[in-house]
Amino acid sequence: MEDTARALPAREPLLSGESLTSLVRRTAQAMGYEGIGQIRKLLGHRGELPAHLNHLFPGTTLDRLSRMLLLPAERVLGSTLHDYARQLMLVPNGSPPHRLCDSATILRHFDSAHPPVCPRCLIEDERPYERLVWSIRALPVCLQHDCYLVRRCPACSRLLRPDRPLVSQCHCSHDFSQATATPVAATALSIYHQMECWYRSAATPLAEHASCASLWWLERLASAVERTPSWLERETQTLQLDTSLPAQSAAWLVAAKILTNWPAGLFTFLAEFDQVVKFRSTATGVTRGYGLLLRDAKHLEDLGYPFPADALRTYLTANYSGGSLSAKVCLFNTPQKRKLLRHRSWITPTEADDLLRARPGTSVDLVSRGILTGRLSRAQRSGRRMGVILRESVRQFQATIGASWTVHETGRQLGLGRHTVYELIRVGCLPGALRAGGCWRVPRTAVETLLRRYQERPANKRQSPGWFTVREATRQFGPSGLTMGRLLKLVFEESLATRRLDGQEDLRGLLVSEVDLVAALPAVRRARDDAHGCSLSRLAQTLFPQRPMKEPVLKKWIVAGLLQANRAGRSWIIEPAEIDRFRQTYCLFTEAAALLHISRSTLARWEAEGRIAAVYGRRSNTPGGFSLYRRAAVEQLKLRPLRRVRQHRLRPAKAG
Repeated sequence: MEDTARALPAREPLLSGESLTSLVRRTAQAMGYEGIGQIRKLLGHRGELPAHLNHLFPGTTLDRLSRMLLLPAERVLGSTLHDYARQLMLVPNGSPPHRLCDSATILRHFDSAHPPVCPRCLIEDERPYERLVWSIRALPVCLQHDCYLVRRCPACSRLLRPDRPLVSQCHCSHDFSQATATPVAATALSIYHQMECWYRSAATPLAEHASCASLWWLERLASAVERTPSWLERETQTLQLDTSLPAQSAAWLVAAKILTNWPAGLFTFLAEFDQVVKFRSTATGVTRGYGLLLRDAKHLEDLGYPFPADALRTYLTANYSGGSLSAKVCLFNTPQKRKLLRHRSWITPTEADDLLRARPGTSVDLVSRGILTGRLSRAQRSGRRMGVILRESVRQFQATIGASWTVHETGRQLGLGRHTVYELIRVGCLPGALRAGGCWRVPRTAVETLLRRYQERPANKRQSPGWFTVREATRQFGPSGLTMGRLLKLVFEESLATRRLDGQEDLRGLLVSEVDLVAALPAVRRARDDAHGCSLSRLAQTLFPQRPMKEPVLKKWIVAGLLQANRAGRSWIIEPAEIDRFRQTYCLFTEAAALLHISRSTLARWEAEGRIAAVYGRRSNTPGGFSLYRRAAVEQLKLRPLRRVRQHRLRPAKAG
């Protein structure tokens, strides 16, 4: 191996900005070798060499190559990717910069496996060579000619390989200098020039911070942008990028645009980054939604670069509504940073209940009613209900509740009793009412809205025939389920024609049309039955509308276990679901005959013959009543004659 370290007979000079791979390739050509592989064999065994010469570290191999090229070792090292170590290698704030790049940094920032070329540079060069800056992933352009670099061979469409014999020629013998150079749009060109200055250390993305921290954060932002396809696609169109540009290269440019507009650009991006469904994401959880972005910012802060962590904390406390924030989030795990959570814009329902001094769950109910601004969701796996509420909406509601009345004061203003006020709260006629501190508080705005709508009604000097006051209406039609709350809800839903008595300032002067009220009673009864169930006397008239009956008949069915009812004092109450089940399960004697298309006498004869049996028969039960049949048995009996006819038709004829 001693002879291999001697100077090569034919050597090429190192050109400005040339990469080490390009220098060795031109030297191999001058030596008449088939490729750079023969020079690599002279340098040592395969295991001693890096995958690409641009990754060469100081050591025996570098010293041997410098002797072969008759160049100082430092100058040879300057033509490798380590020339960017000062700008890229992340070090604690105030520490001296690194001289060498580690493998992780090289893989993140450089593409050594398929380095592109500029066709215009190859034409203008007296000796075509490959620039080291062309291998930077973030700069897929030639800023000398303002065009995109060629990444694939126009002839065979394969990615360019670093071991090709000539820099300007593909393995398929196609000349890259004949390729078409696509110009870069002016909207993206200015950002590319800024990025080149960042890599040359002539400037930094953020003037008050070191270049290594800014470029390290740029790579992390590019990774986040690549995971936000909607944002990347829109920004690609805005910057007028080439459609053939890889998504990773486009993400670097979009991330650089965010840094040039710091921190407003980051806040705009995060607003859309929040909405993207991440891998293994759940409905809530800032850590799951942001992935490594928060930990990367925390890592920079621990090294003395707090700019990304401060910006993320500002955004999260002001805008994050995907879940709750706590000390479990790495950016808030210190006592000083935890104080920022006290002033965040979106708070948990528990905190909202504490601010309102209300019972647990009150704020969630107010959000569902549209009084508070919030977002409620459920975790995908556990099913646990999560939610956040806007703090400003809670403050506004507190101010509204501060100017509120008690139930007694509300009743005095409206001219109603306290039980009627409670009912108005339940039916939603007094929105914003809140139970806090052991009593109900009604916002004055809700009461004033009711009174204003009352004052807007046409005025009558006296009560005319065909018009009821609200008290007269509830007294006359109360047994039908018409309460004061239901009546006022119908009034303010514009379902009834109304007037008001001139000189009466509260709701006691409200007049309701008798005709409209009678027409609305069926809907009132149905609403009452759906809410509380149906009484026995009413069900007797409506269970089978074509055949009204008396209460004792239903009581017999209850005793027989056919109809389920609940006892409420001296009354029987039947739930709406039970009424529907009974109607779908049973039918009367007349309906059964109609379903079978037979007369009632025939049905009676079939019952005597045992062809059909009643679950409750008036003839078989001493107290009498109505006969009930199962609908399933009737339908089964209806199909029997058809089956017999089909069997008779298919019976084969007798022989002879």
